[in-house]
Amino acid sequence: MATFSLVEDASRKIHVHVARQIARQILSGKLSEGEKLPNEVSLCESFGVSRTALRESTKLLSAKG
Repeated sequence: MATFSLVEDASRKIHVHVARQIARQILSGKLSEGEKLPNEVSLCESFGVSRTALRESTKLLSAKG
């Protein structure tokens, strides 16, 4: 019988992964801090995610400052 942990694995959530990728682009200088991000459609296509996942990732980044 399998046991399940009640602790969610954040690394498996796509919006966390996308937020990390965007943060890396900012830290590497590919995107400037405070610069407007590319439009939603472009970002969804470049990361291969839904609009919902992208919105959640930008909310996460915004909350972290």
